[in-house]
Parts: sequence; C-alpha cells; structure tokens
Amino acid sequence: MIYIMRGLPGSGKSTWAKENCGNSVEVFSADSWHIVNGVYRFDPKRAGYAHNECFRAFVLSLQAESEYAYRVVDNTNATLMELSPYVRAIEAFGCEYKIMYILCDVETAIKRNVHDVPANTILAMQRNLLTEIVPPYWRQEIVIPG
Repeated sequence: MIYIMRGLPGSGKSTWAKENCGNSVEVFSADSWHIVNGVYRFDPKRAGYAHNECFRAFVLSLQAESEYAYRVVDNTNATLMELSPYVRAIEAFGCEYKIMYILCDVETAIKRNVHDVPANTILAMQRNLLTEIVPPYWRQEIVIPG
C-alpha cells in the first residue's frame, strides 16, 4: 500500500505514518535532500532539486520489487500540481494508494512544525489545501488527529 501524505507542516503527517505503518515502510520526502551532515538545513534554492529527487526515487521504487509493506510520500502536497505526479505514477504502475489528508488548524501547525516554515507560508499552504480539491475518483481519506 502506498500512502501519499497531504497537510500542513506540523500537522502530523510523519507521526501518522509512523503510527500506522510500523517498521516495514519506505519513506520518500523532499526533506531528505535538505539534510547536510545529519542536520536539516532548508535551502530554498535547492527546493526544486529536492522535490525532483524525491519523485525520481519514488518512481524508481515503483519500478522495483519492494521489500516494504508500505511506501509513504511524506511531503505537504498542498497543491494539485505537487500531488498529481505521484498519483499518476502510482496509477501507471497499477498500485494501491490512499491520499491521507491530515487536517490541522494553522495555529497548531505553526507551533508544531519542526522546520521553521514561516507563518505566511503555512497560511498560503492552508489556502491551497482548502481551495484545490482533489478529484472525487482519487482515493483520499481525511484524518482528524486526536
């Protein structure tokens, strides 16, 4: 099963994946390409590169037999432009998936986000999440944590 996470930074996407997938999980996150010497260092100049590498690694994983019970795309996927390539790749390979939209209010997300995403960026992401509705034939489940 493949889970595509969707939600604000700090909403609980990574926590949900850890709690629901156990140890047999392969995680794909653009954040992985912002780690320098074991420390997360976001560089906006590398954001496009990080997302491209994340997607490339994911597609390569789809092409190979996986030893994992779960694959998780752990990005915000706040826009359909970010989300749709993953859905199309999954569908092209005939895999089962669910988009897990983790609901979270903006204030909580701002307090909990571990990557110091600016409040105005989180507000813009929230606007996208509320206005860019996924097609009804995509398999999305809305999760209200707690």
